Amino acid sequence: IQIPGLIHIGFNYSFINRFRDKNLIKLVKLSIPRTIGVGAEQFKSTMIFNLASVLPRGSISFFELGQSIINLPISIFGVSVAQASLPEFATLVANKDWSNLRHTFQSSFNQILFFILPVSVAIVVLKIPVVRLIYGSGDFSWQDTVLTSWVVAGLGVGIGLSALNTLMCRLYFALQQPKAAVVMSSLGIIASVILASYVVIYQPDLGITGVAFAVSVGSLIEFILLIWGVYQREIINLKKFWQTPLKISFASFITGLSIYIPVKFLDEVFIDTSRVVNLIILVWLVLSFGVTTYFITTWILGVKELKLVLQIMTKAKEFRQNVEKFIRSPRIFSSSIIDETPD
Repeated sequence: IQIPGLIHIGFNYSFINRFRDKNLIKLVKLSIPRTIGVGAEQFKSTMIFNLASVLPRGSISFFELGQSIINLPISIFGVSVAQASLPEFATLVANKDWSNLRHTFQSSFNQILFFILPVSVAIVVLKIPVVRLIYGSGDFSWQDTVLTSWVVAGLGVGIGLSALNTLMCRLYFALQQPKAAVVMSSLGIIASVILASYVVIYQPDLGITGVAFAVSVGSLIEFILLIWGVYQREIINLKKFWQTPLKISFASFITGLSIYIPVKFLDEVFIDTSRVVNLIILVWLVLSFGVTTYFITTWILGVKELKLVLQIMTKAKEFRQNVEKFIRSPRIFSSSIIDETPD
């Protein structure tokens, strides 16, 4: 598919035998630890599913369904920012611009946290309504909903940690220290598998929910190791680094309360959530109230990342206006169509 375009721009491939090129050798050496890290993640998934297979029937399905919900915010707010930050990190490292590297990392860290932490809180608080809206139809029973929702809660505790771990691993890659990232991530993976094994063998009553919490604890251990490594490399100053994250954490806690109280009140008193329409109304009301609370709290606390959100909203409005203007413009049609008159 790409070949016609390459030919059109004049690209002419010629084979060059430079397998001993130092840059190629360096690239291969750096890629090996990353490959091992991907294998370690696959090992964790395999072990978790094997452990879940000895739990009550349906445990693997509940874990997969819960994980599907959790992976969405991690991909949107964590992986996307981390991937966008990697080229910038690499450029700054290559130029030995350590001051801007520290600033860029802090900014990316806070941006991910600003978006994903309230989402994590909302998912944990609204675990049952969220699962019912997504999966609660057909043969998906109330018991299935409850079990899946607790998996979502167990994994949801570690949403922010997993997203931030993704960013910090990219920083290690930019520093050309993939071995350190892989070792720290592997220790977190090993901790997850050990804790999940303990739950299955000694605390089987916790079921798949306990396994999900074990995965989040592993993410916490990985986060502690990675952030400590970043500190040891003098990328962050811990005293100054935690000011904004603490503000965001406090605002997210207040947001969680602002969601939990009305959802319990409306669910038990006013709204019959056995119907999908009522459930949608409930989630929309409490989320609207929660988002408003979060924005107001972060504004009061002086969280700078709020300005970024407002800028994005402004750009989105301008984009919509430009699209509407473009659609209404007669220039998008050929003159023959516009000037055409019926016979």
